[in-house]
Amino acid sequence: MTLLEFGGSSEATRSVEHQDTGMQGSTAVRTADAAGVLCVRLAVPDDIDHVKHIADVNRHELGFVVRASLEDACRRASLFVALLSHPDSLSRQLLIGFVQAHFRRDRQVTLHTIAVDQPYRFRGVGHALISALLDAACERQMQVVLLRCPIDLAANAFYETLGFQCSTIEPGKRRQLAVWTYVLKRSQNG
Repeated sequence: MTLLEFGGSSEATRSVEHQDTGMQGSTAVRTADAAGVLCVRLAVPDDIDHVKHIADVNRHELGFVVRASLEDACRRASLFVALLSHPDSLSRQLLIGFVQAHFRRDRQVTLHTIAVDQPYRFRGVGHALISALLDAACERQMQVVLLRCPIDLAANAFYETLGFQCSTIEPGKRRQLAVWTYVLKRSQNG
C-alpha cells in the first residue's frame, strides 16, 4: 500500500491509503477521516446515466459529450469512474467524477474528458482518476498520454501539477488549445 495525499480543503490535507484492488484499472483510496471511501474503477453500463449528467453539467468546459461515445468507452474499458462511499455504509456509493480515454494501437492514450462534480473538486478526486488512467496505461504498455485543453481553463494548472508537459498551443474550433503530454517511464511500463 502506498500513501497518497487526499486534499479535503485548502486549509488541510489528509493521508489516504492507495490500494491495488486486483481489478484492471481499479484503485481504491481510503480516507483517514470520516469522509468515506473514494474508489476509482472501470465504468459499467449502469454508470453511464450518471457520467452523462456530470458531463452535461460541465458542458461549458467539456463541450457536448455524446452518450454513444461514453457507452463505447465503457465497452472498451477506457472509462473510469470515481465513487464516494458513505463511511457508515460502503454499499451506498455516489458517482462523483469520471475520465474517458482512448487506448490507441500506436501505444498512445488520448485523454478525451475528465470531470469531477463541483462539490468534490480540490479533494484529490481528479488526481485519483488520472492515477488510475496512468496505471491502466502502464498495464497496457502504452508510451504516452496526450490531451488537449482550452487555454482559458484552470485545468491546465492541474495537468502541470501532475507532471504533464505543455508541448504546443494549437487552434481549436472556438478557442486555442494547450496540448499536454505525459511520457510514461520505462520503469512504469515494466
